Amino acid sequence: MLIYAIDADSLDAWLASRASTARADAWTRTSLGLFTQGPEWIAHMFLYPTAIVARRVPFLPLPQPTIDILSDSTTSDGRQLSLRVQTAADATMLGIRVTAAPV
Repeated sequence: MLIYAIDADSLDAWLASRASTARADAWTRTSLGLFTQGPEWIAHMFLYPTAIVARRVPFLPLPQPTIDILSDSTTSDGRQLSLRVQTAADATMLGIRVTAAPV
């Protein structure tokens, strides 16, 4: 599997794959070209965090997903937020990561 990943905060774009796939699969190695260890956040796009390899690629101005807040409340357990996220480009996967807060 080859992933095109964009960090929405920095607009850094990466082409990435599992390190084990890049070692075993010639097509993936060829597609990645010169690669290095990728950013840690991309590793969490897989079912289980894994070692990845990646290379920076140009940012593509793809349509952004839309996010609707369905509910937002605070309880004694913390904040509860319910969202509806829809991709504009029929993406097969969309990853969302929360930082600096427990989930």
